[in-house]
Amino acid sequence: MRFVENMPPPSLNIFDKLELYAKELKSNDNVLSSLREQWKSILRKTKLDLTALMRQAKVAELKQINDEHQKLVQEISEHLRESYDKICHVSRTRHE
Repeated sequence: MRFVENMPPPSLNIFDKLELYAKELKSNDNVLSSLREQWKSILRKTKLDLTALMRQAKVAELKQINDEHQKLVQEISEHLRESYDKICHVSRTRHE
């Protein structure tokens, strides 16, 4: 699970292509080699930053969905809520 959390989303694949381009630069020139390393470093940091932002957005979205769900559950009549709770309890105990 931790490995998946640290992976950038597929939309960041363009950064992988840019990183490959940086690797193709000739490394026999010290200036180009230094620039290539800077380029790769900036790309890595950018990917991490964007991944963190996307993760924060997803967490906020999930929190909002959960809040809406909790509100709907509270609106269900007491009888239906009791039945729902029993079903959830049975489902959890069967999967444990």
